[in-house]
Amino acid sequence: MLEEFIVSHRTDIIDRARRRMSERMAPKSSDTRQEHGVPILLTQIVDALAAAKARAMADPIPYPPPVIKTCFEAYSLASLAGERRG
Repeated sequence: MLEEFIVSHRTDIIDRARRRMSERMAPKSSDTRQEHGVPILLTQIVDALAAAKARAMADPIPYPPPVIKTCFEAYSLASLAGERRG
C-alpha cells in the first residue's frame, strides 16, 4: 500500500520536498542534495517494501496462529514473526 502510494506520487513528493527545502531559512540545501537525496531515499523505501513483501509472501505466518500457553512461547512467536517480516 505505501509502496504503491510512493510509486504513483513520486514526482509530487519530490517536488514538495524541493519546494520545502528552498523555503528554508538555513541551512540551504545544495543542488546535489536536492537532485539525489529525496529520489534516492524514495527508491530505497520502495525497494525495501518490495523485498519485505516478497519475504512475507514466500514464508507466511501460519493461520490460524498456534495456541500460546506461556509468556516464553509468546515471545518466541513474536521474535519469529519479526524475523520473517524483516
